[in-house]
Amino acid sequence: MKKIICVFIILLCVCTGGTTVRATELIVGDQSSKVHEITIDGVNYSYLVSPDKKEVTILEAETDKKFKTFRYPSKIKGKPVTKIGGWVNKPDCYTTLVECKKLIVPSSVRTLHHGCFIRLKADEVVLPETIKTIPSFCFQGSTIKKVNIPKKVKKINSYAFWECRKLKAVNLPDGLQKLGEYAFAGCYGITKVTVPKKITKLENACFLACIRLKKITFKGKITAIGYGVFSATGLEKFTIPNTVKSIGDTAFTDCDKLKKIVIPKQVTVLKQQTFDRCKNLETVIIKAPSIRVERSVFRDCKKLKNLPLEKISWSAAHAFDGTPYAGQETEKGTTSA
Repeated sequence: MKKIICVFIILLCVCTGGTTVRATELIVGDQSSKVHEITIDGVNYSYLVSPDKKEVTILEAETDKKFKTFRYPSKIKGKPVTKIGGWVNKPDCYTTLVECKKLIVPSSVRTLHHGCFIRLKADEVVLPETIKTIPSFCFQGSTIKKVNIPKKVKKINSYAFWECRKLKAVNLPDGLQKLGEYAFAGCYGITKVTVPKKITKLENACFLACIRLKKITFKGKITAIGYGVFSATGLEKFTIPNTVKSIGDTAFTDCDKLKKIVIPKQVTVLKQQTFDRCKNLETVIIKAPSIRVERSVFRDCKKLKNLPLEKISWSAAHAFDGTPYAGQETEKGTTSA
């Protein structure tokens, strides 16, 4: 027997003064949810009321007006707004279609939904201390220059600030425990980052293409650097922390300004393309007694002149292509093309 899914739409419109209220009931199968609409000060809000009728989730804010400062309401019809984003029937919908200089999220809000400020047109965002997680794609592609990350935030999920090209600075809270993949990838304006004590691994590509990033400070013990983490950044000299045991492939690819790198004792393998196309790299210091070098690790490092070949126990074909060391043999390996 085929399952019959019925969709019913019930509209209720009430106009009172400058506020318009509209409720749309969507019933799919045996699940029901009401998307309400209200206009406050020229801004159209779509929202849900919790099953216990005590809380509100704002799904969308939209207006043609431009604001110097835009504040999300802390209450709608007497009920506290506790969540922003999370369309049930429109999962790819932009949540905040408001253009402003400064956006303020009220302290009543505890949860931000995946992608809630995607493509946001604002210079600054103020988040409340009630937020504990910055969700995936939260600010992707937005124009923000400044944002406070609340002290209680423990997770910044994948792609949270991806391609926020105007973001100039970021202060990671001391209690942060996770920095997701591509979290700040493509943030062209960031120049320095301090990684909190509780972060022990830099996830894949978390600072990829931060082209002006020149300084990284670690408060804790980093044990792993994922692939592409510092690729295409502005690093000039960098000492990888002694606690690091593994470095992912392409970790420093296209670091055009990198001149010197210090590789710690516990790293015994340089994976594919680790320093590929670092065209100004001159000096590599290897602290391990011996190390393996995979394919294209130093490809096109044309200025490379200080490399301890005696410490390289094995090197793959093309590991040194485009460098003064191209084709040279090591004690237990060869780089012949």
